[in-house]
Amino acid sequence: MKLTLDQIKASMSGCWNAEEENGAIRFHRMPPPLSSFYRQQPASRVRLECTTCVRLRFISNTATLRLGLQFGQAARPFYQGGLLIDGREHAIFGPGRAAPAWEGRILDRQDCKESQFDLWMPHLVRTDLVVLEIDDQATFQPAPPLRRRWLACGDSITQGMTVPLPTQAVAARCALNLNLDVLNYGIGGAIMSKALSEAEINYPYDVLTVAYGANDLARNPLDQYAANLLGFLTRQVAAHPKAAFILITPIPLVGNEGPNDKGISLGDYRRAVQAVSQELGFCRVVEGPVLVPNDARFFVDNVHPNIAGMATYADHLAAYLEPEKKC
Repeated sequence: MKLTLDQIKASMSGCWNAEEENGAIRFHRMPPPLSSFYRQQPASRVRLECTTCVRLRFISNTATLRLGLQFGQAARPFYQGGLLIDGREHAIFGPGRAAPAWEGRILDRQDCKESQFDLWMPHLVRTDLVVLEIDDQATFQPAPPLRRRWLACGDSITQGMTVPLPTQAVAARCALNLNLDVLNYGIGGAIMSKALSEAEINYPYDVLTVAYGANDLARNPLDQYAANLLGFLTRQVAAHPKAAFILITPIPLVGNEGPNDKGISLGDYRRAVQAVSQELGFCRVVEGPVLVPNDARFFVDNVHPNIAGMATYADHLAAYLEPEKKC
């Protein structure tokens, strides 16, 4: 039995909407006008269309699962996703290298016991769902809503660059460990922009994390960065007064923290985050160097964490995402 668009939408998490397009289901992480802003430049458009943290959560007694995917442009050449069953990793699916499409059976078991499935789409490439098929006589229902909702705003590190699997990235690790519904607004190359500061975000989150600065050092003046961050948070607390707000200062750029051509270093951006937090009085600040050590062994390229770096980041961040840590 092929799952319908309505069934897919009822079970999806981590995206704003989904629609049928050219015989496949396309997922949209962000609503307009924010998505329209990121579509203006080719590089950010590619990153916007990645199915970062998009997953399908459902309960079924099916013995088999057949999955068909088609791919668009990739931010990084990683085309595999992951399937968890009852919270345990079951399978990695998808092609090991760039391909226009992929199809395969990702579950083939003898028993037909009712289980909860958590299917994470590839996170650094646009991935459209061609087919998700369960046994004809199998039951199907969306999984119960997760206990808390987390909106993660940031740049490439929030998006999960650069690890091969979605479940290896910070957002997925924390979401799985803490039972969170995560909506990932991470965009590789993004800065703390005026467009973001003015965006209306209707997702009813319980906790918001904001993590920008590495790209701002090169492209966004310090005063503008601080003004945009202040405006964004002022707008968000008015719309979400019961939420927890966590500001993450930039993690280390190993061997390259400035100063830039204006004499400004990444440390200045960290101090700007602290100043904004003190002015507002309702945010908790987490220092990026506390999350990931300033050590090349934790990075792919001295900028983006590797698998070990992502695991360390997630282990430290998880403590701040717990409800009792609310600021």
